Amino acid sequence: MIFVGRAKTTDYGSSFIGLYGLCSEKHLFLGVPCSPKLEIACRDALGLEARRAAIDDSGLLGIFCAMNSNGIIVPASASRAERDVFKKLGLNVYAMKSRFSACGNNVAANDKGAVANPDLPAAEVRAIGDCLGVEVVQMRIAGHATVGACCLATNAGFLAHARTHEDEFEVLKSALKVDGSVGTLNMGLPFVRLCALANSKGYVVGESSTGFEMGRLEEGLGLIGH
Repeated sequence: MIFVGRAKTTDYGSSFIGLYGLCSEKHLFLGVPCSPKLEIACRDALGLEARRAAIDDSGLLGIFCAMNSNGIIVPASASRAERDVFKKLGLNVYAMKSRFSACGNNVAANDKGAVANPDLPAAEVRAIGDCLGVEVVQMRIAGHATVGACCLATNAGFLAHARTHEDEFEVLKSALKVDGSVGTLNMGLPFVRLCALANSKGYVVGESSTGFEMGRLEEGLGLIGH
């Protein structure tokens, strides 16, 4: 049986822990102001030591960045010193040049593929794909262009917005090359990536998430039976 890390926590009382961090198979980043409570929960559940980082002096890494094991997408406002934190760890870094500065809300990725806001310019999509080392598919999820907020993806599965249309779900499966499920977190919020951090080893969810929601998450991330 493979150990699966599971944790429910808050960051200074906020259950929207996906706002404050980034996780892949290789790296875990948390915003500089994040609480020790969140750092310990993430370390234990995700099997990675947390590194602190900031974007434009903000700790909202989950809003401003999208990441997989190959690279990270940051807004153009990120300083050279902030970008160097990621570069020194061997990550490709691409700074989005368009008005879509909330990169984490506009891109969802694992190490196999990515989906992006359909309104992103074609040149940006190519650059994102080059940085992450994957093919990027532009789409909507549950009618929303902010696909990064609507989908939490790992190399083993994904959880998408509870109202994801059937055809959108099939596109997600094809783009990310994993199976998944739909659901909510934080007691009914369908923008699931804002509520959790995850990789193929485990997950951390906001404390207000219910047992049923966590079950759907484990199903989507391919953790059931592990």
